[in-house]
Amino acid sequence: KTDDKNTVATVAVKDSGIGIPPSQLNLIFQEFAQATGSKNNEYARAIKGTGLGLSISRMLAELQNGTLTVESQPDKGSTFTVKIPYETANANEIKSSISPEILQPVSAAKKSGKNILLVEDNELNIMLISLLLERMGYPFDVATDGEMALQLHQKNNYNLILTDINIPKLTGVQLSQLIRKENNAKSKIKIVALTATIVNDDFDSYYEAGINKILAKPFKEEKFRKVVEEYAS
Repeated sequence: KTDDKNTVATVAVKDSGIGIPPSQLNLIFQEFAQATGSKNNEYARAIKGTGLGLSISRMLAELQNGTLTVESQPDKGSTFTVKIPYETANANEIKSSISPEILQPVSAAKKSGKNILLVEDNELNIMLISLLLERMGYPFDVATDGEMALQLHQKNNYNLILTDINIPKLTGVQLSQLIRKENNAKSKIKIVALTATIVNDDFDSYYEAGINKILAKPFKEEKFRKVVEEYAS
């Protein structure tokens, strides 16, 4: 407890693994990054994943005004510590504050401001991009396939569409082509494609389909923020 009204919850997770070199302690919290340089080749080959776990964990902590830090010694292990501040509540106050209205999710289409439509079918990517958009303060909706995205676009008013290229039912390219064929103001909406493809020939076909900007995966938060702010304006 810091005082009568505030408490800091602290959770530490300690392991006895290979540890992390001091030079890489900040690197491991970046998107799509993993520590390297292990002398144990068998252990190094066994490491799997995208390098998003720690980045997402830190974002979740920071969204709650908390922190995620690490202390580590090579060949001895690491300790990851989460600290999140909470306001101490009275049980009666909690009970009286709960109502059906505040438990219902609010559609981004009903909020004011610059609304964004995210089109993505990978759950991990949805989580990461959602965290980034929330961090930036943008209300948004999520569509997990091209047909759903087209329906939401026709129903609601968005300032920007962020779409993966390889999505079910309608690809990001097909979705863009259908939107551009609409004979109304919505057909002019800005569309940013998120793709791991780095072939220039593919890029040309994306632009021909009406996509305004291509953001190659993996991307850093700074680049994502810059592109979204530019094309959502």
